[in-house]
Amino acid sequence: MNLKKEIHIKWSRKNTIFLASFLGVCGIFLALYFFFFKNAFSTQNIFLQISAPEEIVSGKKITWLVTIKNNSEVRLENLSLNFEYPSGVFSKDNSVKKRESKKIEGGLLPQQEISEDFSGTIFGIKEEIKEAKAFLTYTPAGLSTQFENRISFSTRISDTSVVFLMDIPKKVNPQEKLSISLKWQSAFPFPLENVQVRLTLPEGFNRTSLKTQGEEIQDQKVIFNIGILNENEGGQIALTGKVEGEVGDQKLFRADFGVFDEKLYEFVPLASMEKSVKIISSTLDVFRKINGDYDYIASPGETLNYIIEFKNTGEDIYRNLSLEVELKSNVLDFSSIKVTGGKVEGKKIIFSPKDFPDLLFLGPYGEGEVGFKVDVKDYTSSFHPQNGEIFENITFGGIEKSFQTKASSETSFSQEVYYSKEKLPSLIKDIFENSGPFPLQSGQETTLVVVFNIKNLGNQLKSVKIVTKLPENVEFLVKV
Repeated sequence: MNLKKEIHIKWSRKNTIFLASFLGVCGIFLALYFFFFKNAFSTQNIFLQISAPEEIVSGKKITWLVTIKNNSEVRLENLSLNFEYPSGVFSKDNSVKKRESKKIEGGLLPQQEISEDFSGTIFGIKEEIKEAKAFLTYTPAGLSTQFENRISFSTRISDTSVVFLMDIPKKVNPQEKLSISLKWQSAFPFPLENVQVRLTLPEGFNRTSLKTQGEEIQDQKVIFNIGILNENEGGQIALTGKVEGEVGDQKLFRADFGVFDEKLYEFVPLASMEKSVKIISSTLDVFRKINGDYDYIASPGETLNYIIEFKNTGEDIYRNLSLEVELKSNVLDFSSIKVTGGKVEGKKIIFSPKDFPDLLFLGPYGEGEVGFKVDVKDYTSSFHPQNGEIFENITFGGIEKSFQTKASSETSFSQEVYYSKEKLPSLIKDIFENSGPFPLQSGQETTLVVVFNIKNLGNQLKSVKIVTKLPENVEFLVKV
């Protein structure tokens, strides 16, 4: 038996409208998908890269290669590449390079790649990190919004062609005079222009040396203008001063060697150095003797033999010590100063370590001495200063001690016996009357006048007493 079943579908106009609507909606969704997803723009699709050496020697030419690739599906328009140089990059005319911009004409098509290079001579301090930066701005076709991509690249300064040294002691005593020495030499194969050496001093540093030619001072910074420095040329500068502070304080000194760009008014360091100086308590001491006595009183017209004793009272070791004695007095003849091994500068006697081994090296609990001679002036009627004094100010290894020596008057005393009134001094001639025989005769009384003469040149004398003893058979008449 054959069974046949027929299915009849009735297609209506309503069905046709529904199908057309469904297909239209699908088409819209496909269009939206293609526009928002297939052609969606992202800055991540724009490749920006800087290529350059990771390390370089200061003074060498360097080139940064900036690569741009459009990995998107749209064309890029209004492209501008801005490159920011790191500090210390110079052009051929010795001017500092800061920023450079390049317009990219014609836009950038999808998958297109271009490169731009930027170069200069780079200077810097050893181990300094130099960072270059690139900024790319652009507008995707069909959009009005401007986008930006940025990238950076770091290069290390592996070495420098400048030898720069700072010599300074590691520790000093309070108020000790210290010397700072700066030395440099250029190995760049071309001249350096507008070279400067800058020394930054700590608070509490008081300079004692004079200002040099071409030197500027800005607050605690001293700027030495060197000028042009050719290949293998060098130089040095030294200054001295004293550091104020508490024991244990660390004082930081910084020195920079570099070039100054007059157009940008910018200093570019090529070498830098920092050193710290510690203030310590001194174990040094000094004493003075005159003619073998620590408490000597000088007399007019005599020669004073000075012995300056110095000691190290602790465990520290001292090298290259100097000792200076400065004299101030109203009774000394400074032209008479004599010294062996030292140097006389006016009223100052200087003893150098090159002439005295104990000053060159003074070990723990070590001691030594130096000496000199000087004359006290003779007192006269025209020269006899009142309250004569000698001041000795001794500077030794950063310590200062002051001593004072008194100068005595020049005094004289005499006794005279008079019988004749006519021979008496005029001041007492009318006071005394003599009587009795002269020469003296046994059993008879004779009146005599005893005159005491006192002479004092120099200091004012107070509470002066005269004590006299009369022989037997002589009676004091209590008349003065």
